Amino acid sequence: MSDQALTKNENIIYQLETLASYEPDDLDNPEFDVAYETKEGADTMATVCCIDMATRTLKLITELNKKIDDLEGALSYACESNDIDDEHASNSTK
Repeated sequence: MSDQALTKNENIIYQLETLASYEPDDLDNPEFDVAYETKEGADTMATVCCIDMATRTLKLITELNKKIDDLEGALSYACESNDIDDEHASNSTK
């Protein structure tokens, strides 16, 4: 499989689903360290399990995709309603 095929957006969700389906014991080392700065400015580290991260990321992407679909539906409805109102207004002025 080509690198391009592996990085397409639609494949990312499939890859996250696959990773999220693993058990941590299935991977040699499913954890990695993340360095970050606290609100107070202190440097700190956190250990993150890639499987847990994939599960949370997949959930977030799914929720965001649903919101996008809902907003697109509302926008489409608003545009259609506006077209009807504009047509009605132009007919009533004739």
